[in-house]
Amino acid sequence: MMLYVMHVWGVKRYGGNHCMSIFPSRTFTERNGAILEQMVKILRWRIAAGALLALALRQGAAMTGDGPQYNGRAELLPPMNYREWVYLSSGLGMTYGPLKDAMAGSPMFDNVFVNPESYRAFLKTGRWPDQTIFVLEVRSSESHGSINNGGHFQSDVMGVEAEVKDSAAKPGEWTFYGFQLNAGALDGPAKAIPRDASCYSCHSKNTAVENTFVQFYPVLYKIAERKGTLNQGFQKMIPSGDGKSGKPR
Repeated sequence: MMLYVMHVWGVKRYGGNHCMSIFPSRTFTERNGAILEQMVKILRWRIAAGALLALALRQGAAMTGDGPQYNGRAELLPPMNYREWVYLSSGLGMTYGPLKDAMAGSPMFDNVFVNPESYRAFLKTGRWPDQTIFVLEVRSSESHGSINNGGHFQSDVMGVEAEVKDSAAKPGEWTFYGFQLNAGALDGPAKAIPRDASCYSCHSKNTAVENTFVQFYPVLYKIAERKGTLNQGFQKMIPSGDGKSGKPR
């Protein structure tokens, strides 16, 4: 009759006058310990490599993302490709804005662009996410040129401003920036417009969604109405199709 007794480190077999113990030898233990140590090293290396990769991806996303970018002096770097962003709307001869006093009889065009990531977020939520950046491009108008002898078409760039939503920015969550131009192109970073400028009070009192004039962007205004994200106290616009579109209710 053979009796097997299990032990933590081996098996003892008893039978008649014979007794044999089977335990891992020292060499076997050392060898497995070395293998285990090597596996731990490999695991640690993979964890470290994964962390570095994740950090690189985050940094790369920040560098290549379409949100606001700053220099060391908290100035807004010019978004050189803003004309490739989502075009929201154009106004002609608007009676508010940074260059309203410079029209001198010829109405100006206001072209508004927003970074694509924020636009897609607004379509889903009716609100602007952090890191939203708007660009307002003001152009002069002409009436006579080529085959056109009436109406107005756009001409030279007269000014470019940006509005940024950035909760981590030193000036504040919603901040305006004015860019310098060189031959109609953005020329260097923009400083934040001082908080006592009229644009801040105008936006805080008259905008439809957060700090933005969504009431002048027809597609987005309908989304804000549907999702109930219009600012409290904002006087809603009359729906289109009734002959009085655009007037407050």
